[in-house]
Amino acid sequence: MPTIAIEEVTPGVVLDQEIMDLTRENVVYKPGIRLTAEIINNILSLEYLEIKVKEFSGNDTNEHAVNNIPIKTYKSGDFICFQGEPAGHIYILQKGIIQVIATETDPPMDDLEKAKQFVQKHGKVISQIRGKNTKFGEMAGILNGLRSASIKCNTDVDVVEISTNESAFKKTLLYNPKLGLSIASTMAQRLLSVRKAIADIHQYYDVLSKKIN
Repeated sequence: MPTIAIEEVTPGVVLDQEIMDLTRENVVYKPGIRLTAEIINNILSLEYLEIKVKEFSGNDTNEHAVNNIPIKTYKSGDFICFQGEPAGHIYILQKGIIQVIATETDPPMDDLEKAKQFVQKHGKVISQIRGKNTKFGEMAGILNGLRSASIKCNTDVDVVEISTNESAFKKTLLYNPKLGLSIASTMAQRLLSVRKAIADIHQYYDVLSKKIN
């Protein structure tokens, strides 16, 4: 199959080669995957913009003086967060692979070692995330909600942790418009998915009602 720009790919095509993000040198999609319109849109979306995160220093009066937000390192097997705990950060993956793990009930949070053992015993891996600058945990972080899944490091991992404290988050977005656009794009895509799911439910309900009547 000759190389084709992703903008020209027709939904339904099955990949026979990898789609690479050349900037980050990571495989985004592997051969054998059937490209849907949603996947194509994801590849083209703001999710794949190179985001260089900066944080405003409140002690600096020069609006152009910013400091890099420190990168936090986790070892393979570490947990970044647990299902059910309050979300106070948005994460941006810089290196490594993480697993998103769901459990039927929240882990016991009174003891982190017990929580880790609980997830390892009862958890189900629902997705795997890789790729530099991939965001995760943004929905719960922005909404100040609870984590809907636990995040485990499948390899050594580096992540940027952005506080969603209102004041700090506003300053971070002020100096990182790409980050704000990327988050807006993510939330818009999820809203569209929710609307589609609601429309499907209404359609199934109408069909079922007609059969019953």
